[in-house]
Amino acid sequence: MNYKILTMLSCFLFAIIVLFGHISAAYGDVVPIYVYVDIKPGSWPNPINIRSKGVFAVAICGTQDFNVMVIDPPTVKIYINGITEGVLPIRWSYEDVATPYIGPDGGGHELGGDSYMDIVFHFETQTVVNTLKLYEHAGETIPLWIKGNLTNGKAFWGRDYVWVIDLPGDVNSDASVDILDGVIIARAWGSTSNPGSNWDPRADVNDDNEVNLFDATIVALNWGKTP
Repeated sequence: MNYKILTMLSCFLFAIIVLFGHISAAYGDVVPIYVYVDIKPGSWPNPINIRSKGVFAVAICGTQDFNVMVIDPPTVKIYINGITEGVLPIRWSYEDVATPYIGPDGGGHELGGDSYMDIVFHFETQTVVNTLKLYEHAGETIPLWIKGNLTNGKAFWGRDYVWVIDLPGDVNSDASVDILDGVIIARAWGSTSNPGSNWDPRADVNDDNEVNLFDATIVALNWGKTP
């Protein structure tokens, strides 16, 4: 090979290496770290009923290479594509409840814990539905994103898919109106939204701040239905 061409190639490669080093130094801490996220651990296809007044869980999975203790919980929010505003969780805890999903994009599994500690965030369903406008996606399977920072300030993100449904009487948001919904109604029967009662907001199907025959009737009229 011509010496002049070889010299030019060497200089070109050197310039690329130097440029890459500058880019890494400038932006290396800006590129988010990917984490495994499991919405509604132990469930698939992760139904979220836009009528539900309960909460749902989102786990960030710990792995052999990732310790969830490095996550800064107050920075964590849930997002949807196209809306800049996110939703904060109402609480979080450390439990082993999930296993990372490593299959094709858009899929999932029903696996539980895998012996690695996870951090589990709980989100108020109606706040998520209204802020992220999930009612515009009823019947669709869509990705939701979890974003936040580590304790060292580095950003992270991960996502999982949810099936958005609109099903009256599906009190527990499992995509079926059945005995499990009736049990929730029964346990909260006669309660009101006043403090001190056995109130469960999920059981107040008709939004009148009381669990009574009207709520049970809605469940009965939709008994056995699925989306």
